[in-house]
Amino acid sequence: MAYPKLSVHIVTWNSMRFLPDLLKSIMDQTYRDFNVLVIDNASTDGVEAFLREHYPDISFIRNARNLGFSAAHNQGIRYAVEHWPHTELQEHFILACFCQRVASGSWEFWREALAGVWRESWR
Repeated sequence: MAYPKLSVHIVTWNSMRFLPDLLKSIMDQTYRDFNVLVIDNASTDGVEAFLREHYPDISFIRNARNLGFSAAHNQGIRYAVEHWPHTELQEHFILACFCQRVASGSWEFWREALAGVWRESWR
């Protein structure tokens, strides 16, 4: 099975109060060629149990300690790059999400997010 073109990454650290709404908004998107990867920084608020029960298809990396936001996202980037065909990396994207931001329910969210990625990469 081919790894999707868009990999949505969420770093958590005791973020359970935000995660259900964020994941629902992501899963309600009309664009479907994506996967979700949650990188957890040693949460103690039930993030892993929630994901296993409600979203078993989401990829999950659990750190034994809080590595920080940037280091955890770097883990996610490495994970995605390892799963994409190396000949097609220029056709794939990573979207780093903040738990506190809930996405709207349409392709417009993804289009705007990716447009931001393109703008930043050309600076």
